[in-house]
Amino acid sequence: MKMLKSIKMVGILSLVCLVTLSMISAAAAADPNVCRDLPVSANPGDTITVKLDITLDGANKTVIEDNVPAGWVVSNPSGSGSVVDANTVSWIDINAAPGVAQFTYDVTIPGSAAPGTYTFDGEFDLSTEAPGMAPI
Repeated sequence: MKMLKSIKMVGILSLVCLVTLSMISAAAAADPNVCRDLPVSANPGDTITVKLDITLDGANKTVIEDNVPAGWVVSNPSGSGSVVDANTVSWIDINAAPGVAQFTYDVTIPGSAAPGTYTFDGEFDLSTEAPGMAPI
C-alpha cells in the first residue's frame, strides 16, 4: 500500500514537472517570467525544495507570491523571501537587476497526505512599466 502511494505521488510530480518544462520553453523568448520547478518524486512526510526560475529581461521589479497545497508547510525562503503564512511564501524587490535569478523554498508534505493531485499556485509582477500580477 505504501509503495502504491509512492508510485502515485511520483506520477503526479512527474506530470507537474512536464508542465513546468513546457513553461520553461515558453520563457526562452526572454519575456519577464517565473517558472516553478519541483522534484520528480516525493512521499508523505518529505520536505522538498521548490525552485522559482525568474527571467527579468526588461523588468526592474520582482513581486512574487507562491502558494502550496493546504496543510503543506513552507519554510526557508531564499534571499529576501518571507513566509506569509504556513502555505504562502513571497519575495518583493523594487530594485531588481535585469537577467536571470532563482528563488527557492522548502515545503514539508504532511505525513497524512493522500495520493492524488495537488496544486501549487502563485502570482508574479516583474515590471513597473506594466504593473499587474500574472499566474506562475
